[in-house]
Amino acid sequence: MNWFYQQTRRDQIAIAVCAVFVTAFLLWMLALKPLSSAAANAQNRQAATAASLARVKTLAANLQHQQNTAASKPRSQQVSIANLVDRTTSSIGLRATSMDPSADGQTAAVRFDNADLTNVLQWLHDLEYNHQIQIEYLSLIAANKPGQVMATVRVSKS
Repeated sequence: MNWFYQQTRRDQIAIAVCAVFVTAFLLWMLALKPLSSAAANAQNRQAATAASLARVKTLAANLQHQQNTAASKPRSQQVSIANLVDRTTSSIGLRATSMDPSADGQTAAVRFDNADLTNVLQWLHDLEYNHQIQIEYLSLIAANKPGQVMATVRVSKS
C-alpha cells in the first residue's frame, strides 16, 4: 500500500479507476455471467417441461377418449383378436400354421409356414390400417421356394 501513496495524484486516480474496472470485469465474468446463463438454462428447461406436459395431457385425453369409446361399444363389435386373425387370414388366402392368443384376447402370436410374402404383407397392412391392430413383432425367414417365407408375427389391439 505504501507503493500506492508514493505515486503522483494523477497516477493514483488512474490506478483506482483501473482497479474499479478490473473488479467490475471480474465480478461480471465470475459471478453475474454464470448466474445469467444458469437462469436462461432454467427458463429453457421450464419451457421444455411445459411443452412435454402439454403433450402428455393431450395424449392422456386421447387415451381417455379411446378407452371411453371402446367401453361404450356393444360386446358384439368387440371382436377377439383370434377371431379377427382367422377372418382376415382366410379372406386373403393365408393359412396360419399356429396361433397362440392371449387369455384376455388382446394379443396373439401367429406363425405361417411357406406363405406367400405378398399375402403376408397384404395381411399385415390390412390388420394395421383397416382394423387398428398393432404389429409388435415380425420375423420373416426365406422358405425353400422363391417368394415364400416362414413368418412369425405378434399382434395386439391398439
